[in-house]
Amino acid sequence: MELVKASHLKLGETATIELIEPNENMGKLFELGFIKGVSIKKAHISFDGLNICFAINNTMFAVRNKDSQYIMVTRETE
Repeated sequence: MELVKASHLKLGETATIELIEPNENMGKLFELGFIKGVSIKKAHISFDGLNICFAINNTMFAVRNKDSQYIMVTRETE
């Protein structure tokens, strides 16, 4: 499976987190539930494209687009 950045997922696409690349907001992403093995869905994009909303276990989390670049995922097949 190919690793891609969560920010590159299509709207409505589901993926599994494989790793979080080291960054200044890594701890905050972990606190929100962005950890290896978790399934996420790209649910919404802000009108200006600066924020992305991901669903984890039916809970929505808004993440800055620049921070979602550090979330590496594999796309889930249907």
